[in-house]
Amino acid sequence: MTVTVTATSTQIVLTTTSGGSITDSQGAIWTLTSNGDVIKNGVAVSGGGGTSRLTYVNSTHLIWGEDAGGSGWYYWDGTNWIGPAATSPIGMQ
Repeated sequence: MTVTVTATSTQIVLTTTSGGSITDSQGAIWTLTSNGDVIKNGVAVSGGGGTSRLTYVNSTHLIWGEDAGGSGWYYWDGTNWIGPAATSPIGMQ
């Protein structure tokens, strides 16, 4: 799957210390705990532990998580985290 994104000036980026949430195009609410766990609608996302940042790209309707271990950014396809991506989704919408 090829993902194409375009630049924008507004984007929510959650960190383990920021708090807050992201609502995706389907109304799901995503959060990132202080322990680095990705949560969707109150339930831990499989494979989402060890995440340092979480963001959403409106144009592709994809949620992205950055691995805290430094292996890069991965997007959630509804079942698995796919990646790492060649570039960061930060600044892309």
